[in-house]
Amino acid sequence: FAISCGSIAGMALATALAVYALIAEQRANREAETAIQVTEFMVDMFEVSDPDQAKGEVLTARQIHDYGAERIHRELHGEPLVRAELMMVIGRVYRTLGLFDEAAEFASSALALFEEHLGLSHLKVAEANLSLAAIRASRSDFGMALEHNERALIIREQRLEPSDPLVIESR
Repeated sequence: FAISCGSIAGMALATALAVYALIAEQRANREAETAIQVTEFMVDMFEVSDPDQAKGEVLTARQIHDYGAERIHRELHGEPLVRAELMMVIGRVYRTLGLFDEAAEFASSALALFEEHLGLSHLKVAEANLSLAAIRASRSDFGMALEHNERALIIREQRLEPSDPLVIESR
């Protein structure tokens, strides 16, 4: 049995490509599952405004989001990335409602979860930093807004091409 170096190299390359494809598929499946869980949670959250569940009470957007925020803290300890994604959504809504303290709390918590579970240079960390930058800017805290934006830019420049729209957005 004579195996050439070319055959070994070819088998090694094929194995490496198969492993890479498997890892990419697993990552895509995890991201899809997270997106499904986030969507289901948001739909469930707004079901409290259903007249049958609200028992005739008209709920404000703030009350609905407060309910969702309470559920995040109560129910999602075993799903840190789902929890972080939902915290980002709730933080954005609180910012839109002008509730900057609540928005900053949720965005900061999401940032901490993303850093802990994905690492300091993940694109989700950049996204959370940009969310905090927007909240700080809304509060006229431009120094902190710039700091969070710069963190996001560094991550995006490390992970993406210079011409990527996310890099340009951060600039």
